[in-house]
Parts: sequence; C-alpha cells; structure tokens
Amino acid sequence: MHPLIPTRSGAPIALLFVCATSAFAQMRSVPSVPEPANPPGAPGRIAPAVAEGIDWSRVWHDEPGDGRLWARGERWKASFGADGAVYFPSFGPRQEQSLPHALSPASVTIGGEPLAFLREVPAARSGDRIELDRGAFVEAYELEPDQIEQLFVFPSLPRAGEIVLRIPVQSALAGAETAAGLEFRGDLGRVTYSRAIAIDGEGRRVSAPTRFEDGAIVIRVGADFLATAAMPLTIDPTVMNIWLDSVSDRDTYQPDAVWDSFNQVWMVTYEQVFAGADTDIFVKSISASGATIASAWIDFTSAGWHRPRIAYNGVLHNSLVACEVTTTTPYSIQTRTVRPNGTILTLGVQTSIGGSAGGNKRFPDVGGDPHPSQGYFCVVFQREINAQEGEIGYRLLDADGTPFGIAPTYLPRVFNAPDTQPAISRSNDMNEWLVAFRRNDVVYRGDIYGARIAWHGGLVDGPFGITAFGLANDQAPSVSSPLRGTLQTLVAFQRNSLASTNFGVWVVPVNGSTASQQIDVTILEGSGQSAVAQIEPSIDSDGQHFLLTYSEFDPDFLNYDVFASDLFLSGGQIGIAQAHVNVNHMGLSQRNSQVAAQRSATGGGQRYFLAYDIRQSDTEHDVAAALFDGYVGGQASTFCFGDGTGLACPCGNSGSAGRGCANSVNAAGAVLTTTGVASTQNDTLQLHAAGMPNSVCLFFQGTSSSPVTFGDGLRCVAGTVVRLATRAVNLGNYTFPTGIDLPLATTGLVPLDGGTRTYQVWYRNAASYCTSATFNLTNGVSVEWSR
Repeated sequence: MHPLIPTRSGAPIALLFVCATSAFAQMRSVPSVPEPANPPGAPGRIAPAVAEGIDWSRVWHDEPGDGRLWARGERWKASFGADGAVYFPSFGPRQEQSLPHALSPASVTIGGEPLAFLREVPAARSGDRIELDRGAFVEAYELEPDQIEQLFVFPSLPRAGEIVLRIPVQSALAGAETAAGLEFRGDLGRVTYSRAIAIDGEGRRVSAPTRFEDGAIVIRVGADFLATAAMPLTIDPTVMNIWLDSVSDRDTYQPDAVWDSFNQVWMVTYEQVFAGADTDIFVKSISASGATIASAWIDFTSAGWHRPRIAYNGVLHNSLVACEVTTTTPYSIQTRTVRPNGTILTLGVQTSIGGSAGGNKRFPDVGGDPHPSQGYFCVVFQREINAQEGEIGYRLLDADGTPFGIAPTYLPRVFNAPDTQPAISRSNDMNEWLVAFRRNDVVYRGDIYGARIAWHGGLVDGPFGITAFGLANDQAPSVSSPLRGTLQTLVAFQRNSLASTNFGVWVVPVNGSTASQQIDVTILEGSGQSAVAQIEPSIDSDGQHFLLTYSEFDPDFLNYDVFASDLFLSGGQIGIAQAHVNVNHMGLSQRNSQVAAQRSATGGGQRYFLAYDIRQSDTEHDVAAALFDGYVGGQASTFCFGDGTGLACPCGNSGSAGRGCANSVNAAGAVLTTTGVASTQNDTLQLHAAGMPNSVCLFFQGTSSSPVTFGDGLRCVAGTVVRLATRAVNLGNYTFPTGIDLPLATTGLVPLDGGTRTYQVWYRNAASYCTSATFNLTNGVSVEWSR
C-alpha cells in the first residue's frame, strides 16, 4: 500500500504499494537537517554509484536458496517469503547497515472483528509480479525498475463494517505524522508514506485515513462507504514520485509534459546545460505508471535552446516542442515534432516559426488539438518591439509541424501597455484555444488579459480583461484545457497587492470570454499559508476536474516546495476536492512546476503528471515529476444538526452529534449520510437515512439552506424544493436511489454543469413525543455537484 521512494541526499526513487484494496504511500529519504538556504557553493547531492554495464531499466530477480524470492532495483531491494514482504531502501555509501521495512499486515479487521487469513504462505512469482495468497485476500506486488506496487485484493467481504488494516512498524527510523502523511526520520534522511484513497469497483472514491497507531501503520476504510462498495476495493495512490534526471554533474531544469492519448504515454521535455550559453533540449516518453520507455534529443546543436513547452495533436498522434533560442539575433522560436514509435522516438525537422519581424521572440507556449482529421498546433510567444513595448504573437502549425501561412498573427495591443508572458490551453478540445497574458500599464500595474483563437487560426474574441483594472499586480498566467465539450477553463496566476510584497496564487473561471469570481487559493484551501509566498502556478484539466500546482515558500527551511490542489466547477463556482497536497518535501527548493492531465475521449482520466525542477546548487538542478490521482465529481458534507450546536430543537429534544433532533424511537435522532460520486456525468451518489421509526419518509432537495424549527425537528433545506421520493421505512433505514430508481442528479434535475443542492429526509413520527405535528427530520446534506 505504500510507494516507497528511497533517496540519498534528495534524489527520489519510487516504490509504490497499492492495497486494492490497494493502499499507497511514498517512501523517500531527504536530508533531515538541510542547509537552510542551500547557499551558492554548497556541496551538491552525491550521485548514486552505478556499476558500468548494469541494466537498471529492468527488475532483477534471484532465488539464492534461503527460501525467499529477492528483487532488486537501482536504489531498493525487497524479499518475499513465508513471513511476508520486506523492503530495504538505499541511502548511499554513508549508510552503515540495512534498514528493513516490513510490508505485510499483522491483522485485518472488518466491523471490529478479526478477519482470519493464512499467515505463512509461499511467495509465487510470475514475471515481475509476486503474490502471497492468504486465503481471505491476496497480497500482491507489481515490480518495476523504479517502483513496487502493493495490492491487497479482497474478492469479497464476509460482513459489513469498517476495514482496518494494520502493518507493524519495524524500522530503525523514528516515525512521525505530518500534514502530507507519515514519515520515518533518521540521520541520513527520512522516508514518507503519503495518504491513501479508497476506490471501489465502480470508481467511487473516499479518503482512507493512514496513521500511526500503537506501533503500527493503520489504514481505515469507513463502513458507510463499504456498505455499498462494489468489489474489488482499491486504496489508491495519491501521489507517486518519478526521478527524471538526477545526475550530479548535469544541470537540468524547466520541464514540461503532455499526455499522448493514442500511444498512452506521457511525453516529457526539459533543458540541459551543456556549456555556457549552449543548452540542449531532451525528451522522454513515459508509461502511464511512470516508467521511461524511450528518449531523444530535440536539440543538441551548439545553439542555446530554452524553456521547452509541449502539446499533443490527434491527427498524426505526435507532439510538438516549442523553445526559445537565445543564440540567434534576435531571439527566435524554434519547434520540432516528436512521435512515439515503440521504444524509439521519431523526430521531425527543426523549424523556426517567428517570422521576419524584428525584436526578440520569447516565452513560447503551445496548444494541441485532439481532432483526428483537421487538427493544428498553436504556438504563442512574446515579441519585444522595444524596451517599452511588447505584443503577443501566435502561429498555427500542421500536424506534421509545418508552419501555417507566411508569418505569425499578432493580437491587438494598447500603446504603452506591453503584453508579455503568454500562456495557452494545452488542448482546445477540438474547438478553440484560450490564450492568457499579462498586460502592464502605469495605472494598473499588471492585469491578466485573454483572447480566443479558433482551431483554424481565426481570432474569435479579444483581447478581453480577465482580471482587468484592479490595482493588484497580476502575472505568470497559466490556462487549463477546457472541461470536456465546453469552453469552461480555469486561469491561474500569481498576485501581490499594494499592501503586500508576497505573491499568492489565484484562480478565475473563464467561460468563453466571460471571467467570473477571482479566488485566492490559500483561502479556498484553508491552508492558513497566506503569510508566505506562493508562485509559479500551473493548471490543467482532465475534462472533469482541474489540478493546480505551484511553489510555496517554506519559512523553516527557507526554500520552496511544490504543492497541488484538485479543483472542480460546481454551477460555475470553484470547489476543492483535495487541498494543499505537498508533492515532495525535500528541504531543497522545487520550482517551475508544469502539470498535464490524462484526458480521455469520454471524460476525465483522473490522473495528472506534474514535472518540476529541484535546486541542488547554483550550477546543479535536477528534474523530477509526480503522478497525481484526482477525484471524480464534487463533494458532499453534512450540516444543520439537531445536536444543540446550532438552532435549538423545538422541545429541547437534541439528538447526538451530527444527527437530527431526537424522535420517539431513537434518542440519538435520525441521520442522513451519503456514499458514491456526486458527478453529473457518472452519478453514483446515494442518500442513506437511518434511525427513523418504521413509517413513511420523504427525500427532498433544495437549492439553499435556511434552518427553521419544523414539527419535532429542524427543516434545513430551502430555495427551490423538489420532492424526490416517498418511501416506506423498514428497520428504521432507507437508501435512495437504489437500482430501480433514476440517478439522484437526474431525479433532482441537476444541470450538467452542476451546482450546490441541499438534501434532507422528512419522516412520520406518529407517537405523541414533542409537538403535536407527529413528524421529524434528519440532519441536512449539502452536495456540490460537478461533472
């Protein structure tokens, strides 16, 4: 269940576990006492010694005769036998002894009762998969050169109730809990386990808390979720780290990535310093699970290529890399196509696309087109007219990388208000791209403007203001791909106000040419980090949700860490599904993050690839990445309790915490909860009412909330009220909808773009109990529906 990523001096190598149930955590080691600012001239990370000729692109296996199966990666090894699985991280030559970590569970309980399973079973290998069949479940391990995925597969559950999985802590490193998960800390570094997510066989998700309890790692999957979960159940990874380039004498940085939906690979590009002004551009294809497949050079001439950006095209199933070249006069924009072909990458020719107009062309970005027959690439860039003036240019390229037309097109501009820092949506979803850029003038400091470009290159609209005419200083915009089949995007940018020297990250929804609310991400997350700087945002969409990444200053270590938040739109309002997730806390600055979504033809892929660079010293940066799994749908939460914490119950008949007012058969009161996914495109949400008399109940929906006393309880739901279903209660419980009913969003007429709806259950309580009304209600549930 835990991807363990051992690293010496900050260089992570992944080992995953997924308990599927599959629980997942990361294990990586970082310096426990990093130099606070990583000052210039400080020693860089010592590269791991690799014996010449050893092929680390594979997993090595051995059966030495000790009764165990052994596996070896470049910076980890593991053994599997009758007493379970053991993982050994490598922290380099200063590590004086092995540091084994036991992986197998000591106990599993369901509903508080122990689940019997076989303790001593032989390990069996098939290729790179190792299994220990424990009867009640299979403990399996999928091995890859840079990761191990652990799965606990339960074909069925013998009874209802919470699952609790306990893995004893057997490590020489001290354990601690952090906001990001769990850590084992030692003199040479630390090992971290990330939080887990439980996913059932129908894709419904819930957080699976992972904590230290009584000397064990304990993972819990709640009874409410399991009550309606389809098998098999998966506790899935939230984040998995990938080390793209960590050679100690190789300075690499400024990565970017895109998902190739036809070849089912990530395409990743970054720059590498060769000497002085000579900087080269490298590209890799990486499997969906993070393993490198093929590599190539976009450029290794003596020219200086910088800041690569990449996008995918559906016609020839290839990608285009656009770069700024600084060894030409003026600076130019160069492009080159790259297409996966098994274990090799096929490259097109290098092509200049900036035209003959004077002035440096800089800061390119590129959008792709998934259309299978008429798609283009669109490259945007900044042209420096003179020291005070700048404008945004764009040019289409055919799917094979041939420039369209004789010269770029330039967006209309305003005199003495230079346009800079262009960004374009990575995909146009077969319709049009959104371009965002910074416009600066003497009055408004810096605003974010936008323009819409059709798939054939025509200017649809713009420039138009996205954050125009505010006195804050807005810059560094990033544009997501749109929600599937719409013009709805999110634009992220960094802002500082007149009263603050710190930048913060903000997001704004843009639908076509209409920008709505501007949201401070630290407030949306509730992270409490508004006093520290957040910079360099990047955002993309898988077609249903959005992943935002940025670098946040750490005042303890005096460096930047990359954070991620999973966002969604509910009726045009921004909601948050996963907040302020620390991608890889290392004690070294992580900057220039770029995120790409795994978009699918039918909706959301829910997986994202985020790449970033890590500063080891002034002359050495490394490139790393992470796979991040997003959620589906919006969020549900309970509110309006009859437990005395809010509006008082009509007769002082308070129920238990989180429930409705007490009734004649249940002093705790009735309770309303949910399971499933609040997605208008994949609706599996169910309302579960319990603790009622055996009578009649009514499920109803509203558009707002305004608690008032009503009968023997509190009515929480208000606004436009829809009666969903009237049902006969059996054994005090009822669930709606069931298999015979339409989905909840359909019954409640929730629009495709979602919105907030409130739910409650009214029930008959005929006994003389409180008032003369003979009815009562559960607590309320508020649901932020999204795609």
